[in-house]
Amino acid sequence: MQILKDVSRRKAWERKRFQNALRGAMSDPLDLEPGSLQALASYKIRSELWLSIALGSVVDFASAEGAIVSAGTKLDLRIAKAGGKVLKEDWQKLQSMKGTRSAGMTGPNDYGRLKVPYVIHVDIPKFSEIGDANEARRLLRAAYKNSLSIAEFRERSKGCFQISQVALPVLGTGGKKQDNTADIFEHAVEAIVEWCSEDGHWHGLSDIVLCVSTSNDADNLTRVCDETLEGFFKVFQL
Repeated sequence: MQILKDVSRRKAWERKRFQNALRGAMSDPLDLEPGSLQALASYKIRSELWLSIALGSVVDFASAEGAIVSAGTKLDLRIAKAGGKVLKEDWQKLQSMKGTRSAGMTGPNDYGRLKVPYVIHVDIPKFSEIGDANEARRLLRAAYKNSLSIAEFRERSKGCFQISQVALPVLGTGGKKQDNTADIFEHAVEAIVEWCSEDGHWHGLSDIVLCVSTSNDADNLTRVCDETLEGFFKVFQL
C-alpha cells in the first residue's frame, strides 16, 4: 500500500512539474484558450532535463527564463509581428555582428507580445538548394544542436542559469521541397538526444519543448518519440 502511495505521489509531482514547465503558455489541456499550447507528452532524457511535445506555436510559449527559436535566414514573420519593433531592431544588430555564424541570440529584452526574454535565431538548410540529401540532413541536425548550444553558452557565460527552457518549432517542415516528414521528426528527436548526451555541455536546461502546428504532426511526432525514446520515463497529456 505504501508503495502505491509513493508511486501516486511521484506521478502527481511529475505532472505538476511538467505543467509548471509550460506555465503561462497553456491553460487546462481540456479547456484551452485560443492560441495557447497544448501539452501532449514529456520524456525525461536526463536527470533534470525533459523533452516535451506541445501543440501550438512557439509564439505562445511563456517562460521568464525561456527562449524560443526563430528558424531561417530571415526573422520568422509570426515571431517578428509578436516581438514588435524592439525585436526587429535587436535582430538587425545581431545580423551586423553574426557574420558567417549559423546561429545567434537576441535578448534579454521585452519583446512586445512574446512571453519570453530571449529569441534564438538559427539558419536551416534550404532543401531546394542542396543537392545532397545527406548533407541537408546533417545541416538540419546541426541547426537543433546550434540552437541549444546558444542557450547553453548564455548560461555558462553569465555564470548562472538564465535560460532554463527552450521552445523550438520542428525545423525543416516549411520548405516547398523537403525531406520526408517522418524523417524530419526523427532528425529532430535524435539530434536533441545526441546534443544532450555529448560531453562538456553545461546542462542547465530543464525543458526542451518541440512545437507542432497540427494534430496529425503531433501524433506522428509522438509516435517517433515513443519509438526513439523507448524506455525513457514518459508523462502523458495532463
